[in-house]
Amino acid sequence: MAQNTKRSINELLVSLFNHVMDMEAKAVITVDYSDITNNDMHIIEAIGVEEPRNMSEIAHRLSVTVSTLTTNMNGLERKGYIRRERSQRDKRVVYVILTEKGKKAFYHHRDFHKK
Repeated sequence: MAQNTKRSINELLVSLFNHVMDMEAKAVITVDYSDITNNDMHIIEAIGVEEPRNMSEIAHRLSVTVSTLTTNMNGLERKGYIRRERSQRDKRVVYVILTEKGKKAFYHHRDFHKK
């Protein structure tokens, strides 16, 4: 494949990806969730509602480092979307749990993707 064709396809895919992300952000980040970003919504999705997850599990799901995730978690905790709990068996392990506000955001985001 010619270099120009590869470049054109790459530019088209990047443009399409950015367009989809913009559409998602406009649909998901409503007045009720104007205090968080689309990236925060994806973190909330990675935490899930089934059971508490530790930071390493969440970071792995998102393909980011734990230190990068910690910065985002601080904001989500400050805004009331998550809470952290230390493991009773191993105090080094921190579990992240969605609050009621976080669960509402989770279901809002999930419903968007079901449409």
